Amino acid sequence: MFAEERHLHILEAIEQFGKVTVDDLASQFSVTKATIRNDLKKLESKELLDRTYGGAISKSKIQIEVNSDSRSDTNKVEKIKIGKKCATLIQDNQVILLDTGTTTIHIANNLKDKKNLTVITNDFEIARILELFDGIKLFLLGGFVKNQYHCTYHDYYDAILKSLHVDIAFIGVNAINPQGAFAADISLGKTKRLMCEQASRVVVCCDSEKFNKKSLSCFSDLKSVDSIVTSRLPTSYYEYNDIEFLIAE
Repeated sequence: MFAEERHLHILEAIEQFGKVTVDDLASQFSVTKATIRNDLKKLESKELLDRTYGGAISKSKIQIEVNSDSRSDTNKVEKIKIGKKCATLIQDNQVILLDTGTTTIHIANNLKDKKNLTVITNDFEIARILELFDGIKLFLLGGFVKNQYHCTYHDYYDAILKSLHVDIAFIGVNAINPQGAFAADISLGKTKRLMCEQASRVVVCCDSEKFNKKSLSCFSDLKSVDSIVTSRLPTSYYEYNDIEFLIAE
């Protein structure tokens, strides 16, 4: 098991139980206690947990990954508003990218009347919606399937996306703060990074609970984000690198 995978499992255990011990983790992963202590030290340096004597405890601002079905009803009204607002940014004849997510799926629901729109996505549920719309040419990215998340991920997206011109990428996040945008999964974090790199405009779709928090994988600094669509401003919005905030009402 790679260190990054072990880190994710450690964070999931902390989320579930509130704390972990070095002894238990060393036994679970069949590694030395020194290795686990080093893991905990690295995660603490990212402010993802608090180390204690013999282990670690949860940190309230950590965002742990929850599967798509469990997240779909969380802040649903807010996500629907954000989806509608994002759709107003899209013009006919453009090429857009819809990242997987329970917010970006509401963008798809608002694209029925678009003309000659090309949509790239790695999300099965988004593809299922868009395949019914006559004015949309759909490109579904292949790769490894992430169980229970209705999406794919793969490093080779870099080669695919470089051959395409993407006008706008709509990216979902697990957390965002003035230091960057975060995913709770390392593989999806890499995928999101590649998506951001290939778009002329990067729009983060973010419900208000995601602000000023952290998660496992920082996939982009805020210099690479052009706009954030949300339902209300974070309290420290002035720290967000002069990014354009678009409020969904």
